[in-house]
Formats: sequence, C-alpha cells, structure tokens
Amino acid sequence: MKQHPKYPKWWPSPVEIYSALTRTEVCFDRASELFEARSQNRDPLGKAQPSAAGRGALVYHFETRSGRHVALVVFKDEVTDHHDRYTKIKAHLKSTGAKNFLRFSYRPQELLVKRNGHPHRFPVLIMDWASEPTLDLWLEENLEHSHRLHQLACRFRSAHFQLGQCGIAHGDLHPWNVAVTGYSPEILWLDYFPLYVPALETSPPPDLGLDSFQHPERFRTRYWGVNIDAFPARVIYTTILVLAHAPALWAKFHVPGENLIFGSHDFANPGKTELWREVLSIGDQHVQFMLRDLLGALNRPISQIPARLPLN
Repeated sequence: MKQHPKYPKWWPSPVEIYSALTRTEVCFDRASELFEARSQNRDPLGKAQPSAAGRGALVYHFETRSGRHVALVVFKDEVTDHHDRYTKIKAHLKSTGAKNFLRFSYRPQELLVKRNGHPHRFPVLIMDWASEPTLDLWLEENLEHSHRLHQLACRFRSAHFQLGQCGIAHGDLHPWNVAVTGYSPEILWLDYFPLYVPALETSPPPDLGLDSFQHPERFRTRYWGVNIDAFPARVIYTTILVLAHAPALWAKFHVPGENLIFGSHDFANPGKTELWREVLSIGDQHVQFMLRDLLGALNRPISQIPARLPLN
C-alpha cells in the first residue's frame, strides 16, 4: 500500500480553506494546473465558495488557465487510505476501459494552508466538472415526458450492467451521485471514493450510503462486495419506471435531498406502506414485475440479490 504523506496534527477548517482559496496563485504551486485558476462560484466579496458539500468534502468549481472547468474536492477531515484507494480505483478503471466516468487525479500535497504562520500542504481531488443535472433534478424536469423516462431507465440499466462487467460497484449509489446528460440521456457516475474494485475487496469505505437507497441489511452487517449496488440500482431503476406511469407520485412522496419516492420506512415495511399500495396499483406489467423483484430483494441477504437488473 502506498503511504500518504505525513500531515500535521491539525486539519484545515472550512474557514481556513476559504481563506486559502482566495489566492490560487499562492495556495497552489506554479506547476499546478490550478495556479491562478478562477472560481466559478463566488460570494458577494468575490471569494470562492463551495458549489456542493458532502459528508466528508467541499466541492469547488474552478476554471483553469487553459479553460478547463474542474471540480476541486477538498477533504474536511483527515485522510486515511485515500491515496491508496484512488490509485487502485484509477488503475482498475484504466485497465478495464470502464465508461461513464469523469477524469480525476488525486493530489496528496496540493493545497497550501497556513496556521499560525506555518504552511502545510494538504490533499485534494481534481476532476472534470460535471455541468449536467443530477438524476433527481433531471427527473423533476422531465416528469411529464414518459418516453424520456423510459429512455433513462434503459440507459441506467445499461450503464449499471457495464459497471458489473468491469468488476466495479459504485458503493454509494443514489441520485446525487448520478449525472444525466441531455434529453436523449446518458449516465455519468459521480463520487469515486466509495467505489468497489477487486483490489479493494478487503477495504470497505467507512460510509454505508443513504438509507433511502440501501438495503436495510447493509446497516446491520456493513456488507461490502461486488454486488453492493444490486439493491440501490433496483430502487432507482424501478422508481424511474414507476414515475413514467405515475408522475403524480413525485409531488406526494419525494423529499428533496433525501429520496426519490421510496424511503427507509418503505423498506422496513415491504408492501405495507401508503407508497407500496399506490405503486402496486399501477397497471403496467413491467412495473409490477420490477416491484415484485424489489420486494423479493428485501427478503434476501444482499449477497443473494442478483447483481444484474432483470430484463423481464
């Protein structure tokens, strides 16, 4: 395993990161592509502010001197195995030719931050900026176009199948980790730290995903394996098909930032909640087939759920 550089006992706060990024000609070396990069999301003072914030990172949007738009991911907490993890993920993506991924580069000593006059360099992840909407926003915009939702379902199933063919699982599959391009949609995977690749079989990430998409067993057993996406992929795929036939369910059951329509309470009470009663009344054969498949998955251990989405 590659060892990441030795960092100081302190880790930069969001305020220190904010302060450092005000002068990209100082916080990045001249050789860095981020030297003199311009923030594309600024506060009223003209200073860089995050375009997104996750559980463990802040994401900034910059334009480099060459005109490339990048996402700068700055970690909020001390990194552990990040260097080794990203190295193995990148090597596997390259060797398998996996599609639907953005270019990314982990830099273990990139961002200069000072505390009490003492400078230290900290790690960042640099990746292509995804300007496309995440899956939840795309769905909301296209709810009244059932043919587009059917196209999206097909593309999602195909992209998920290709992941499995490459021995990859996303590990934290939910709508905010999926971007959708255009009205004839293509899928882009986002957030690569939780990815499963064979070289990381014994190295699960600390986070277990969102309970509105993960099988309840995962939170009991911390399951980790190549078919970790089998259940959340079913939730997403089935939801897209449901909405293609019953778009009104979005307004009734969608909670922004939390779910699409299914929630953890629906998984804890399979077939018995108000949502289950509504979706089980939809008169479409393939939707009903997928709903039965989803109910069956809830009654199986994760390891016994087929990794591939059924074709019916």
